[in-house]
Amino acid sequence: MVRYLFIFGALICLYMSPVPAGNIKIFDDNSLSTIIAQRENWPFVLVIWSIDCAPCMKELGLLSSMRTQYPQLDIVLVSTDGQDSLNEVRSVLQSFAMGQADNWLFAVGNSQRLRYHIDEQWFGELPRTYFYTNATTRMAHSGALTRTQIDRWLQVIGG
Repeated sequence: MVRYLFIFGALICLYMSPVPAGNIKIFDDNSLSTIIAQRENWPFVLVIWSIDCAPCMKELGLLSSMRTQYPQLDIVLVSTDGQDSLNEVRSVLQSFAMGQADNWLFAVGNSQRLRYHIDEQWFGELPRTYFYTNATTRMAHSGALTRTQIDRWLQVIGG
């Protein structure tokens, strides 16, 4: 009986684990530094979005087409939706063919603190995009991107 209780408890802990299945990682206080370190000064675009944000959906469509046109474009997507929205986030990513991008989901807890870790000047407006030319240089943009903005950034980085 004790063995069955242990197995049951282990299964519950596994089910309630903060790491979701699939390729969507949990974004916590240390995630941005991890993302930057993984790229070793390689240019990338960090896009912060939500399933409840209509301009974000428009931007995901644009990013999907840009990714097809420029396969070398490194896009990191961070959803501000909590872990309880994992299935909806995954569905949106799949519908825009962005399931294989580097996808993250805000950890449960204080989203304001996570926003602060990303940018102390950011107050939560979405979509929010950061164009990183290297680990220390980035340009922030609030609101939906245009193709022209992405093309200009690609010219700056020589893409």
